[in-house]
Amino acid sequence: MIDTETTGLAPYRDRIIQVSAIRFRDGEPVEKFCTYVNPKKDIPAEASTVNGITNDMVASAPTFPEIVSDLEAFIGDDNVVGHNLIFDIKFLYYSGCNILERKRKYLDTYKQSKRVVKAPSRYNEDADYDVENHKLPTLLEYFGIPTEISHQADSDALATGYLFNELVEQLQFDREYV
Repeated sequence: MIDTETTGLAPYRDRIIQVSAIRFRDGEPVEKFCTYVNPKKDIPAEASTVNGITNDMVASAPTFPEIVSDLEAFIGDDNVVGHNLIFDIKFLYYSGCNILERKRKYLDTYKQSKRVVKAPSRYNEDADYDVENHKLPTLLEYFGIPTEISHQADSDALATGYLFNELVEQLQFDREYV
């Protein structure tokens, strides 16, 4: 499981300020890599409002180039799972991480959740639905998965791991009984 917190939404302009990767085995977390990252620029107030990460929290943190090899070594050959994974992958790539260079599976719980949990869309606004949207906090609440602090990379990565377990279980159930 992987998650990043950033100074904004544009990987070519904004920077990673926290990254977390959690290794799951048999559905349980067994190892964690997590660090704040000094972006070498001020964190906009809007970003701090969302993720709670301040300039003081990252002031003495390593820069991304200083941690990238440790992160890549931690991920190794494992598959990569995340919620809205393309967002994190783009930031990691633009920051210099070679995560895309190894052959592996990339699994997005955001996309998987759309196969399991119904939410309204512009095509079926009047249809019955289970949740308002496929955002991580919404899905965690729907499945009853507790989270420590939303929009912190370590708690979001951990929660995404448990969400992934729920989605896999539901998809397997659907295959067996459809």
